[in-house]
Amino acid sequence: MNIPEELKIRKMKIEDFEVVSKLEKEIFPCPWSKRQIFGILTEDKLALPLIAEVYNEIVGYAFAWIIYNEVHIGNLAVKEGYRRMKIGTRLINYLISEASKKGGKFFYLEVRRSNEPAISLYEKFGFIPLSIRKKYYTDNDEDAVVMGKSLDGVLQNNI
Repeated sequence: MNIPEELKIRKMKIEDFEVVSKLEKEIFPCPWSKRQIFGILTEDKLALPLIAEVYNEIVGYAFAWIIYNEVHIGNLAVKEGYRRMKIGTRLINYLISEASKKGGKFFYLEVRRSNEPAISLYEKFGFIPLSIRKKYYTDNDEDAVVMGKSLDGVLQNNI
């Protein structure tokens, strides 16, 4: 499918808190708590929280942290009904662009081993599998694949 004409990516605001918290519970089997999300929006100076919206409806979001030259992508989500419209692609593009402006060069994330669509999306951006975190997800003890990307192309696969 095509990118919706009215898709906008922007920084998350405190006014987005309730909608993002609700989406988090709808999308993830182990959602972050409202307290965690609120803390990110109000106290975390290293966080880069983003929103994807279509006609002022929040349809996706991402959370990342920039620590010196490393960027940890903690969550990237797109609402059911808006998937396969390249919204995740636009979120990642924006995230990489904004983080690199702030010195980010090395990008890392964890993804469920069974989440093939997400792994495929990250691979299109040049992320490679680096390692496995055994029984990382508490809802079903599923392993996480740690993936990474370097803007200068220097990362090594340890799997």
